[in-house]
Amino acid sequence: MTSVSGKLTNCKFKKASLYTNGQETILAAQADIDSTGKFSMQFENPVLNIYRLQFEDGMYVSLILEPGDKAHVTGDLNDFLNTLKFEGSDQSSQIYESDQALKGYKKKLDSINTAYYQGMQTGITDSVVQVLTADYRATEQEQNDYLVRFITSHPGSMAGLFVVDRLSIDQYFDTYEVMDQHLYKKYPENVFVQNFHKRVTNAKKLAINAPAPEIALPDPEGNVVKLSSLKGKVVVIDFWASWCGPCRKESPNMVRLFNTYKDKGFTIFSVSLDKAKDAWIKAIKDDGLTWTHVSDLKFWQCEAALNYNVTAVPYMVLLDKDGNIAAKNLRGADLEKKIAELLGKN
Repeated sequence: MTSVSGKLTNCKFKKASLYTNGQETILAAQADIDSTGKFSMQFENPVLNIYRLQFEDGMYVSLILEPGDKAHVTGDLNDFLNTLKFEGSDQSSQIYESDQALKGYKKKLDSINTAYYQGMQTGITDSVVQVLTADYRATEQEQNDYLVRFITSHPGSMAGLFVVDRLSIDQYFDTYEVMDQHLYKKYPENVFVQNFHKRVTNAKKLAINAPAPEIALPDPEGNVVKLSSLKGKVVVIDFWASWCGPCRKESPNMVRLFNTYKDKGFTIFSVSLDKAKDAWIKAIKDDGLTWTHVSDLKFWQCEAALNYNVTAVPYMVLLDKDGNIAAKNLRGADLEKKIAELLGKN
């Protein structure tokens, strides 16, 4: 039997309700809160799950409960999330251990942002901008380093699911993979773990240095063109659409890159998420995009976009001459620098 109890100060609530989180939200247990802020409930949970301990006004905290856990929650409801403490549930405690640490980093980042925007209003020198930018990036890196340490020191804890999204899966794929290996081995039936496993498995196909998945779609004339036919060249796969304003604004830069490097072993393979063929062809002509273009005209259901986990456009994937993924979603000078590097230019 698993139990959840608590002692809350400054408590105005009369009931505490425990719900399962998942595909279905189910009331697992409920208890009255007495005049001193105490409550206690028991229920059967045959397997580990994520729960939401909720009060009448919608205020809630998340819990990760294993069978037999005896979780005890304390806190002051006037400042609940900052005074919240757990006993008897290690994974629940880990959620709020990381939450408190991340609040500290957020406070530092907000302070730097405030200094920057105040400086912009009163006049700010380039040297100060450089200092603030460096401080911001250093703090972000400190936060990322903390997250990596937290996840790798609790690799089999589902608490990692609450924070891992703060790390770029492209930059920190090794951390995602370690977490997935431990969680999937330990909790293969849990829906949250299953979804995370699918995500990591998908991302592995698109990891840096992985072979780029094949794309075979019709060009404007209806001829199917394969991405693999461009092997031997450095290739930008450019996901775009005629209706995408930022994509069209990027067109002059793409034209310049193509013209600069096309005779040095570089090309572009544009995949459109258009629905209307006429609009697609008109945009190609109007913007002077003279490289390879393909589309199945299925909008967001474009087969290639789904295979490459594209959720927004423009989105670019850079391939080396062997057809392996070298970088993702670079822009401007960063993209050109990487293209030149792959072409062997300094």
